[in-house]
Amino acid sequence: MRSLGFALILVLALLPPFLLNQYWLHVAIIGLFYVMLASSWNLIAGYTGQVSFAHAAFAGVGAYASGMLALYAGVHPAVGIILGSLTAGLLGAALGGLCIRMGGIYLSLTTLGFSEILRIVITNEEQWTRGTMGLQVPGFFTHYSKTSYYFLFLAVPLLSCS
Repeated sequence: MRSLGFALILVLALLPPFLLNQYWLHVAIIGLFYVMLASSWNLIAGYTGQVSFAHAAFAGVGAYASGMLALYAGVHPAVGIILGSLTAGLLGAALGGLCIRMGGIYLSLTTLGFSEILRIVITNEEQWTRGTMGLQVPGFFTHYSKTSYYFLFLAVPLLSCS
């Protein structure tokens, strides 16, 4: 019965690119990004009961590391995503090592402080991150299509759930 439900959800998830206009498809892509963030937050809050406010910061670290590797070092975005994920993971392990004995409000405040410090650094470092203007990085696909990005963002949560 569980596999039947999963198959039905998969079939329904494949339909939006064919039914939605470009705006709503973009909204669906953003929603799938938040599904990835929510599933990562569930690992710490759902299984351990610890509250961390650094998940958006780690997503930002991975995104900026990937984008800066593509922009400044000419690394293909697929490799950059892997290296950006590793960078965010190593930074998360370092912060986790510092916070391992903290719990409750202390862990929450430390991760909130880390997130705010990272936001300030990224905003004010205009030479590398271009500050509030953001990075103009090459696309993952050679031909830009919201449909292909939708399926990419759909594949990640599906692969992590199975």
